[in-house]
Amino acid sequence: MNLLVTHNTISSPALEKKASELGVNILFQSFISTVSLPLSHKDITFFEEINAPVGVLFTSANGVEYFFNAIEKIPNALTHLRFFTSGEKTTAALVNKGVSPSASSVIGGEKGVRLIDTSNFNGLSTIVYVTSEKAENDISEFIGKYDIDCKRINFYTVEDMKPEVLLPIKNMLCNNKIGTVFFTSPSSVKAFFNLIESEPKCNKERLLEVVGVAAIGDVTGRALEKHGISPLYIGEGRSLEYELLRCLEKVA
Repeated sequence: MNLLVTHNTISSPALEKKASELGVNILFQSFISTVSLPLSHKDITFFEEINAPVGVLFTSANGVEYFFNAIEKIPNALTHLRFFTSGEKTTAALVNKGVSPSASSVIGGEKGVRLIDTSNFNGLSTIVYVTSEKAENDISEFIGKYDIDCKRINFYTVEDMKPEVLLPIKNMLCNNKIGTVFFTSPSSVKAFFNLIESEPKCNKERLLEVVGVAAIGDVTGRALEKHGISPLYIGEGRSLEYELLRCLEKVA
């Protein structure tokens, strides 16, 4: 059985071993690409004028990368910042920058934000939410409960992968050679349906009758449910390796 994962390839001997034991062939293919966005003059000024502790909240490794690429151009911008991370991969990306978060959660995404130890919010008047232009997560209400302003800044945007890159996968999908699709983000859900709906020969309804779907977490699961699909597996939003190992038992 072919299991399609909407993500770039990861290295995991444990995952390879488990898949082999269960007779599952895992195919990794990202359905999206990310592009950096320039900071507005207003946002640059915000970071230049910080003179008291400000929180910075990351919910993705991409956010960490694009944030530091932008901030390194602003002198002393890191001096008063306190960092928070949601998800194991996000935390690892921050640590790789030589920075330890003030607080973090193992679970990723919006759900993980709510599990962060909020006692570390003490003394903050503002938390910068580092995200993408098309992200639908809204954590401002949650942050507002602590009398803290939530300033959302889009450091990057998400685009569908070019059709020619996805052509081999599209052919496999339309020829019923994929048993299950494991979605890793709401953006990948959107890109997936854009792909199959662009192919006249691909019967969407029939495809979804024979292909199982799974989601890395509840936000991605809700994105699938908007298309009338009930996932076979909805993870906790932890690391991709962790969720795939659990998912294999459900779909094999």
